Amino acid sequence: MPLQFVAKNSEGLEIGGVLGGIGCWNGLEISILWVKEEYRKQGLGSEILKHIENVAIEMELQFLC
Repeated sequence: MPLQFVAKNSEGLEIGGVLGGIGCWNGLEISILWVKEEYRKQGLGSEILKHIENVAIEMELQFLC
């Protein structure tokens, strides 16, 4: 089951995102995390990861190490 999210700026332009899904052992697997260069080092990547983790927790998934 894919989990994919996109972050947009106030103008609606895509500035980051994550591609993941439910992988082996029913756990969250992150394939790609990206943040547009000018938005890096501002915590956006951490926010995106936190969001997908929270969705996975709500879906009661186990995380892979």
